[in-house]
This record gives sequence, structure tokens and C-alpha cells, in this order.
Amino acid sequence: MNKWINKIIDGFRGAGPPTATPNEAAQQVLDDKMKEQSVIGSAEVNRALRKILHPALRSAGFTKFKGRCAWHYEDEYIWALQIRAVGNYFSLVTDYPPMSLCGELCIFFPDFPSTDPGLPDSKPPIDKDGLYIPKPQHCHIRYSLEVGLDQQADREVIHSKPERDRDDVWYVRKDGSNINAVVEDIRRSVVEWGIQMLQQPYNSHSEQVKRRGLNKDD
Repeated sequence: MNKWINKIIDGFRGAGPPTATPNEAAQQVLDDKMKEQSVIGSAEVNRALRKILHPALRSAGFTKFKGRCAWHYEDEYIWALQIRAVGNYFSLVTDYPPMSLCGELCIFFPDFPSTDPGLPDSKPPIDKDGLYIPKPQHCHIRYSLEVGLDQQADREVIHSKPERDRDDVWYVRKDGSNINAVVEDIRRSVVEWGIQMLQQPYNSHSEQVKRRGLNKDD
């Protein structure tokens, strides 16, 4: 690293009178390179989720947390929440940064047949405490969380209008400078919209039994 810095300094010395001292110019080059490499990672996202989202989930009765998933347990159903990054492939196709976030809030009914028609008796994984830990693909009712945050300025770089206008992906800047605002909006979507959807009468266990023709007395 020192050799690299010295080469930069020597280059400035041979280029005529600089506007800054050689050491200042070399430091600016280093600063610019660090900015280019300043990309948000999973640790920063997870920290924001723990700080902003998890307290609200606990207040709503969620008691189990693993990574970016959380569960709320009742006798007849389980609420399951999953937050995930869109990843590199989605990023290449849509222009959203890879750490942009989306999420689902779902209901799993333990006594219902599997959502996989080919495996009607299959069940989600069971944690070491004996409780199911279903992911969205295991659940019988699924809602994608909805974006309420104004991200129009950030999304100007997205070329496709349908992708630019979608309401199920939060644009997370590559440097992570808006991650707290994004997670706060995820919290709002879960608490003020998603949970209310789960609590609708048509999503109750008894109503879903009727709608799915699962009433054993019929």
C-alpha cells in the first residue's frame, strides 16, 4: 500500500504545480477509492432490522426470530414474516441495487394440507423447541409488503417503467444511506397494513376451513 501511495505522490510531483500538496492529493485518491468500495452489506441491513423492525414485531406478538424471519404463534395458526434482499440476478435484470429489500407476511395453518399439491402431507421445518418455522412457500395465505416511501428520485436510474413503479420492492442505495428510512417503511407496512390484513375475518381459521372445503363434518 505504501509503495502504491508513493507512486501516486511521485506522479503528482512530476506533473507541474499541483493545487494540493502531494500528500493531500494522494489521500484524496485513497478517499475516492474507499467511497467506490463503500457498499452496504448484510450486517448493516440486519442491524437496522433489529433496531427498527424487531421491537415493533415483539409488540405485535412475534416471539421467534431467525435471520430476517420472524414468527407469531397461536393455537390455530402461525404468522410468518420474511424480509429478503433481491440479490444480484434481480439487480442485473431490473437495475435495483442487490441489497434492495422485499418481504412477505403470511399465515400458516398447521392442520391444513401442504401448499405443495404433490406433497399434501409435507410440513415446514421444526425448530429445536418443537415449533414450526414456516417460510412463505409453506404458508396458506401470503401478502407481499407494500412500499409507501417516496423513492421516485432513487428509481430514476431504473429504465423499465413497470419495474420503476412496482410497490413491492424497497430501493436500497448501494451506500446504504437510506437503509433506516427503508426499514422504517417496512415496519409501517407490517404494523399498519400487513397485520391488519392477516386479522381480516376471511383469514380466520374457521373461515378458511369453509372456503377450502376442509370441514370434516360436511
